Amino acid sequence: MDNISVLEKTADCVDTMLRRNTSIRRLRLRNAGIGDRSLIKISKGIAEHPTLGELDLSNNVFENEGLEHLINAIRHTGTLKSLHFANLDINIENATKLADFVEKSHIWELALKEVEVDHESLKKIIHGCTKGPYLRVLDFNGTPIGP
Repeated sequence: MDNISVLEKTADCVDTMLRRNTSIRRLRLRNAGIGDRSLIKISKGIAEHPTLGELDLSNNVFENEGLEHLINAIRHTGTLKSLHFANLDINIENATKLADFVEKSHIWELALKEVEVDHESLKKIIHGCTKGPYLRVLDFNGTPIGP
């Protein structure tokens, strides 16, 4: 229980830092043990951050609840250009939201490495990527895309 409270306090600090330091362009939180509750807190700061260009949340432990809050948050930013995930399960609802974000944003790099996603969800994401006018780099390294 103490470990959860420490992670949540750290997430509060990241949220506060994002709200106060608007010069941050890259936020790399790989392998940080971020779960759903922590990502929900961090997402609040991301939604209000005016200059965030790169976000890497690879190899964390959040699931679809945290991912849903994150996708809603990044929709509010017009500056995010690079988004990285690895070792994540994505359900159909979040795949649809992620595809919509890619299609309507200025994102130019999307990495979905070793992501667990069903066939229909993957089709949604790929469809959004085909319509993403700025998307230049798409990384599915380790993500099964065939039967």
